Amino acid sequence: MVFGLFGGKQIDISIQLDRPDGAYAAGDTVVAQISLAAEKTGPVREVRAGLVREHRYQIVDRRRDSDGDYQDNYEWRTVETWITREALAAEGELSANCAFRFGWQIPSDVAATYAGDIVKVTVDQVMARDQNEEVELKVVAPAPGVYTQPGEFCEMNNDSGAVMRFSLPTLEFVEGDTVQGRLSIEPSQSIDAREIRVELMRHEQVNPGDRTNVKQKLMQRVQVAASPKLVPGQPLTYDFALDVPAAGSPSHDVGDTVVTWLLVGTIDRPMRGDFTVSQWIGVYAR
Repeated sequence: MVFGLFGGKQIDISIQLDRPDGAYAAGDTVVAQISLAAEKTGPVREVRAGLVREHRYQIVDRRRDSDGDYQDNYEWRTVETWITREALAAEGELSANCAFRFGWQIPSDVAATYAGDIVKVTVDQVMARDQNEEVELKVVAPAPGVYTQPGEFCEMNNDSGAVMRFSLPTLEFVEGDTVQGRLSIEPSQSIDAREIRVELMRHEQVNPGDRTNVKQKLMQRVQVAASPKLVPGQPLTYDFALDVPAAGSPSHDVGDTVVTWLLVGTIDRPMRGDFTVSQWIGVYAR
């Protein structure tokens, strides 16, 4: 915290990271070279630097108006947590020019950097003071290698009309990958559909607040059949390919906020309820 500013002039702060692209994995060590320069010295209370995790999300609170009606109020909240910090100078005088070099380890369990719509950012930063100079770091989380087996997956929205399944080579993908799979349909009744499609959705969920704040965003879509007629006893299969966009929005679960990616297969029935099947997939950053 800067108490005096070197003869009335602000300090010139320079931060250089050991990785020019600013990308690190959880558990990596961030090496920072920090330089402070000013024409004159001056009194300071404290000058500090370190890693700060910033978590920003949008909650929904219910408020009662003068008529006694309840309305949802959307509010952004930001939580900053110091992961580690160093005192560059304690209370007293700071020389006009000084340099520091630190190595700070990112915790192995930290969430990856995320840019979404209601979960705005989860980042690590270098340097936070009254006179701020910040360098944003990109924290990437590799695929865990747990859900890598091929298989058939079926999570229907009902148990009648048609049985729908996804066949997928893995449930773990990296931004920029292509999800190649097959949608299988076994109709148990005659269905005149508008179309059959497969969509890739991003599902964001913020748990704090008076009610859960949820937003789904369509990321990719492909039509696999136009105006199909489904007949009982005649199963159908459709191959599909969907690109996972490099949106900077990997899968994310830190309790307060959860981000899930979903594959959704839909039999679009005009004037009736659709038949759908969904399956979560893990999306990770390179």
